[in-house]
Amino acid sequence: MKGLPGSGTPPGGFQGPGKRRGRRARAKVAMSLLQRRLCTLRRALAAAEVQQRKEIIEQKLSPKLRQELIWLMEKMPERESSRSPCVSGKAAQRNARGIASAWRYTDPARIKASLWTVKTCKGDYLSARLHLCGMVLCTRVTRCQREATRLRQRLEDLGRAAVSSADTAKWDEGSFREAVETAGNLDDLGLYFRLVLDLRPWVGRRVQSPVLALDQLLELRRRLGSTEGSPWPRLRATWLSWMTQTRRKRWRSQVKSQEEAEHLISSAEAQHFPERAERATRAAGSKASKATARLQRAAQQAEAALARVERGQQGSKRKR
Repeated sequence: MKGLPGSGTPPGGFQGPGKRRGRRARAKVAMSLLQRRLCTLRRALAAAEVQQRKEIIEQKLSPKLRQELIWLMEKMPERESSRSPCVSGKAAQRNARGIASAWRYTDPARIKASLWTVKTCKGDYLSARLHLCGMVLCTRVTRCQREATRLRQRLEDLGRAAVSSADTAKWDEGSFREAVETAGNLDDLGLYFRLVLDLRPWVGRRVQSPVLALDQLLELRRRLGSTEGSPWPRLRATWLSWMTQTRRKRWRSQVKSQEEAEHLISSAEAQHFPERAERATRAAGSKASKATARLQRAAQQAEAALARVERGQQGSKRKR
């Protein structure tokens, strides 16, 4: 707004207290943004490798931004980066395999059982199965479609009762045992169990146990769920014992000798090892490229925030 003749208004326009407050507010927002960008850049630098860190500081950061970063580190030395290159606790839980330690669905409405068809020379048989927290719950076989549907409904009710009575999303042995014991008329259901081991990190597959009773299932879960030492030796020995365990001859179950089982496991390990090494190499390369992109983006955003602060300071000096 230009000054009017004889009005006493300066040529630069009226600079009242409202405009001064607006400039101070914008400067405060710009400084807050710069501080957040500096914190992000600091975390990215802390997670980067030493050589990569030196290159970014020497090539991407201006002298003024380096000074601001040094000021931040001197002002808040105790605030170390919350992100580190090591694997976090949640990531370690995701990468750990063996026995599922949490319900697949915490919403009882999402629990659904399925009907499996077993083909034999005497005809087709139906059985209801439910996968629940690293276990397979199976009912007796029947040729009647309506009877199989009824058994599936009972199995779903049992699974919903187990999840509903659990206090948390993690595996709760007490709530599962109570749900099975209160299901009623287990002879009609013909319920039996199998334990599922997730061996994909070592041999690239999942395996199921022979038929287990309830007490056997829970005792085996407790033993294999121990966190002492590496889990693979325990899981390997368990899988070996399952393949050599004597079982009733039915369907396509076949008992293997000790040599056959050992050869199968060794072959699976040898076949899966190159694939696992290749995946680890790809993951490391992808992680390094993502870290580089994150660091460059943090440097660019910090430079932009610093330029915004400098523009505000220069504009304030001109208007004074």
